[in-house]
Amino acid sequence: MTSRTRRSAAVVLLMAVVLGAMVVGGAASGLRGAGSGSVPLPRPINAEGIVLEAQTTFVGAASPFTMDLRLGTTEGTLSIALHPAVTSRTQFGATLAGEQLGNPIQRFDSIPLDTLAPDANGVTRIQLVTSGDEPPTPFTLRTDEPGVYPLSVTVSGPSGDERLITHVTRLENSPSPTANESRPARPTFTVGVLVRLNAPTPVDADGSPVLDERDEQRLRAAATAVAANPEVPATVHTTGAVIDALSARSPLDRNVGRNLLRPTWVPVDLASLTADDLGRFVDRQLLAGNAAAERWLLGPGDPSTWVLDETVDPAALALLAERGVQQVIVPEDLTEPLNAQQFPTTLTQSFTVTDAAGGSLPALQTDTALTALLGSTSQPALAANRVLADLSVLAFDYPDVRRVAVVDTGDDPDAARALGALLTGLNTAATAPPGSEPLLATRSLGTLFAASEPVGAIQGQPTLDRDWSHLGPTSLGSWPTAALATETDERSLAVTVLPGPDAPVANATVLSAERLVLASGATALDDDERQALLEGANTVINDALAPIGIPTQGTVTLTASTGVVPITLENGRPEPVAVRVTLQSDKLEFPDGSTVELRLEPGSTRHEVAVEARASGAFPVEVTLRTGDDTRQLAQGRFTVRSGAVSGIGLILSIVAGVFLLGWWARHLRSARRSRQLIDRGNPGSVSEPVDR
Repeated sequence: MTSRTRRSAAVVLLMAVVLGAMVVGGAASGLRGAGSGSVPLPRPINAEGIVLEAQTTFVGAASPFTMDLRLGTTEGTLSIALHPAVTSRTQFGATLAGEQLGNPIQRFDSIPLDTLAPDANGVTRIQLVTSGDEPPTPFTLRTDEPGVYPLSVTVSGPSGDERLITHVTRLENSPSPTANESRPARPTFTVGVLVRLNAPTPVDADGSPVLDERDEQRLRAAATAVAANPEVPATVHTTGAVIDALSARSPLDRNVGRNLLRPTWVPVDLASLTADDLGRFVDRQLLAGNAAAERWLLGPGDPSTWVLDETVDPAALALLAERGVQQVIVPEDLTEPLNAQQFPTTLTQSFTVTDAAGGSLPALQTDTALTALLGSTSQPALAANRVLADLSVLAFDYPDVRRVAVVDTGDDPDAARALGALLTGLNTAATAPPGSEPLLATRSLGTLFAASEPVGAIQGQPTLDRDWSHLGPTSLGSWPTAALATETDERSLAVTVLPGPDAPVANATVLSAERLVLASGATALDDDERQALLEGANTVINDALAPIGIPTQGTVTLTASTGVVPITLENGRPEPVAVRVTLQSDKLEFPDGSTVELRLEPGSTRHEVAVEARASGAFPVEVTLRTGDDTRQLAQGRFTVRSGAVSGIGLILSIVAGVFLLGWWARHLRSARRSRQLIDRGNPGSVSEPVDR
């Protein structure tokens, strides 16, 4: 045996002796003095020189325990102390800060660091086996009683002492089933993980969402953890803009959306939108968010569950209920503290909230202490261990009642890095070592409510109805009116440029306008920022419609009273467009109608219009080109129609007039002769007679 091997065996033996007495601590007796909300935790100890790379959190009878440590120095000594199991959540929080640990069950001081045997990666592994039916050996971790046990590791080096506090959870032994005995359903404590993939998402000039580099790294780390742990049904809360921004850079694993809540495109102020009767805009947000989920993930999202925020008031909640929301998750910091005498333990049951219409919705609250623990250190394995141990403390309280906890990951970068270790640990908890009862189970938020008894089931009271804090509606300034006008132009664009599978430019143009309009409703924007986005949308719309017009037409001559007039229309876009053409003239009629709907292919289009002249001469014709929905004028032109022929009615009138003139002339001649004859008879001297010679 080499000296290195002998040192490794010695270290393992010493660790076994140190950890061997964990049985003394007893089981956790539940939460005492925890209050009605999660426990405010002291600042945990975070040692820079001692890194927990991995640890077995849940152990049972005859199951292995492994702890991997990375030590920042090889000079000095290592001391290990094992402490009694915690008896309350308050005490657990204190142990994280190195307080209320109690007298060590056993300790071993001053293990020389140079006697440790790290592997090629610098990691020192401690491997033990818990006690079982076999007689204990020096390498046995004797943990016969269930509970959460603090374990402190201290390194004393040239720069002083550094201390690491971690925890080991001993599970209950599985009862041996008998023919006449039915085993109770286990586990009774269920965990839902709310993964927030949220970030401020500004947009480019064309409306494309963009992310800050740090936000992108944080979000991608969390998304990767969700995809890599498919056995744990973590629930994702995000927006369509974030999905689009992440996926456009590098496609996400579609499994990220396997338990997705229905997203909006961007975070919106639901209370203010509801107060301004803008439920239709909320619907557009939901449609766009789901479209992104269906495009990039396994969408659409679950419409039954909503995560409240400070922009949701009772009126907005009623609006959401009309759109399919049946249950809500309430962040703990939005709820008022409950009476500690009536609710002495952390609230881990469902309650209800009431909307403005009088509807009652089941609700669960997140646990702020769990969120804080997940982001409490830059060591992922240590952060995950803290959360899992805290959940275990909660689970040992009222073990025969169906209760739940919601772990909200928040937006801390450390929490995102620790998420993978947490989900791996929860999967391990669900599959307990042989011979042990699993302590925790996981569900998606949509199904988590079925795993919880209402709070009154424990306190012996009716179902608890709670209020939540919200900002209420605030003024949206001039944005609603401007947004409505821009939306009208946006719809005109969509029905005019004909987006489709073979029209990528049209698709991109319509999408850009839509994104800018939707982004203008984001909660965090002020009125000027909203208006700037709407102006950007109007620019996109105007630029897209500008190439559609009417070139100069000139003069058209008709050789008969009826005929066809050619009209030239221009489509400068790369895809077909749908337009309406209206003709107007005082002297011309249009037998087929003065308005026609046309599909213009790219380039020039010649369209012939049937006309009928009511007179001869030159007549102006006004041509108006409008969008496909007839709401916006695209262009206006004029051309001249010259008609030298007389119409049928005109010819008839001319003949009638000629006949009338001929009749009048004939009567006039007869009247003149009669008048001369009358004059001659009445004045004979006026007639010359011959003279006799």
